[in-house]
Parts: sequence; structure tokens; C-alpha cells
Amino acid sequence: MAKTNRLTRTPEQRFMEKVLVQPNGCWVWQGAKTFDGYGHFKLNPNKKIRAHHFFLPRALGWREQANHRCNNPSCVRFDPQHVYIGTAVDNYKDRRLVNHVPYELRTH
Repeated sequence: MAKTNRLTRTPEQRFMEKVLVQPNGCWVWQGAKTFDGYGHFKLNPNKKIRAHHFFLPRALGWREQANHRCNNPSCVRFDPQHVYIGTAVDNYKDRRLVNHVPYELRTH
């Protein structure tokens, strides 16, 4: 079987190669990550985006902010049972409930 390269695979194929499905339902990003655990995905040679922003508009048509119920920064699962449309304030409140404090607000 011929080895495929970056040019012959779709962005969706390349994306899914970097996902590890967990028993708890999370799709954990295995590619490059930021210092606080959010995945990075190179859409093309000139554009890098946050991994969890890649599939939502494509799969669900959502343009609003989507918040993860799991509060796992590395999770890229995009179905409506795992994410919900909310605001940045909703997301902040959810993170505080589970003690997920953004890096820039940590005191130690």
C-alpha cells in the first residue's frame, strides 16, 4: 500500500489521525498543544488554528461559541451531547465549577 502524504490527505483525515477516543467520551488531541493543554492544528502551511475550533463549524454549522461539558482543554469532540452553545461567561463559570483555572489567572 502506498504511503499517503500531507498533500493527498484531506484536513479532516489529518485531524482525525491526531485524535485518541477515551472511554469517557472525550476525543483527546494528541498533536501539538499550548502550554495550557489546548490543541493546535495546522490547517494549511500558512494557517494554524485551535484544534477544537476545526470541526464545530464543519460538522454542526455552529458559528457561536461552543462550550465543552467535559471542561477538558485537550478534548476536540464536537457532537451536541458533548458541547453546547454558550457565551464566554458560561464557559468561565463552568471552568470555575470544576476548578479549571486559565493559566494566566493561576496564582501558583
